[in-house]
Amino acid sequence: CDMARQVLGVVPQAAPIGNRTGKGQVVAVFDSGIDSEHPDFAERIRYQGAIKNAIATDTVGHGTHVAGIIAGTGVASSGKIRGVAPDAELVCIGVCDANGSMQLPVDLGAMLEQAVDKGARIINLSWGYKLRPEYDQNANQIDAFVHRHPNVLVVIAACNEGVAVNGLHSFLTLGSPAAAKNVV
Repeated sequence: CDMARQVLGVVPQAAPIGNRTGKGQVVAVFDSGIDSEHPDFAERIRYQGAIKNAIATDTVGHGTHVAGIIAGTGVASSGKIRGVAPDAELVCIGVCDANGSMQLPVDLGAMLEQAVDKGARIINLSWGYKLRPEYDQNANQIDAFVHRHPNVLVVIAACNEGVAVNGLHSFLTLGSPAAAKNVV
């Protein structure tokens, strides 16, 4: 994150351009939960919970890692490594059980409603399935959610897949729900 902040232009080196700290933003992270005791998240977690059959406390480390990339304050590294929006608040919702297995509901769109109910307008899903690399029910549910909530930005990982030779995306290489049309 220390290098990514510079690449993204969110580090005010010489002349800051606007407020790029995430202040006033609420970002939801649906992942393996969060380590709420980590010093980088002190006073940053607006809500910590879990969906049915999942737990809120991160036993895997992935959810904490993702939350750190988004809103880690850098306290643990004496300010050297911070998230891209260190002043943002977090809504952290666990979607994994104690063994780290995902426990996603049938309707992903309904799941995302929890984030909106807690004030989030940016939602991060840094997970996915490489079941079928085409537009499926999960992608459709998220697109329907975004249609109902046009003021919400949903960001989905490419699931460590996706091929872009010479910058051109290769078809049928993304997993679900990254194939949704109305997401970043």
